[in-house]
Amino acid sequence: MGFFFYNMGVLDGIPSKMRIETDNITVRQFIRHLSATGKPNAADIILDNASRVKPGFLLILNGTNIFDRQGLDTIIPSEGQLLLTVELYGG
Repeated sequence: MGFFFYNMGVLDGIPSKMRIETDNITVRQFIRHLSATGKPNAADIILDNASRVKPGFLLILNGTNIFDRQGLDTIIPSEGQLLLTVELYGG
């Protein structure tokens, strides 16, 4: 079935909306999958040297921050929606 990935301007060269035809994949595996596609190296942009999400980035799965679930080990459900964006601050 697959899922949808939304790139909110974080990754140059990656469309803003993609249908990913893979099931039972974790968020971590998906980021590695994006990196394997070549441009850009998503893992280097999103993850630090310890494979943690760098400060300033948010990964939202079906409306919930992945860190309110199992973090990068959260499984993306079939027909799920994963959003990658930056944190916004201001007043």
